[in-house]
Amino acid sequence: MISKNQFCRHIVGEYCQHERINEKELSDAHCYRSGSLAVAMEHLGLIRDQETKDYVSSRNGLYITSFDNNPANILTMREMIDLLPNNVE
Repeated sequence: MISKNQFCRHIVGEYCQHERINEKELSDAHCYRSGSLAVAMEHLGLIRDQETKDYVSSRNGLYITSFDNNPANILTMREMIDLLPNNVE
């Protein structure tokens, strides 16, 4: 099992890899491109601008837990984060 922070760092890392950018290049503007990234960045405290924080607070992001497209297996990022523990021992 992974922690909430580990999961969010993984989402951020995957986004950066896909976009071929360094995590240091990640900015609030990227939040408008991906709801999942936005929620992960929000959880990690990486959003700086209040306007972006307000925008992200109204987003849930999708996290698909399987490849069968069964709606029962689709969670929002917020739901997924809520399921994970704060810390892993």
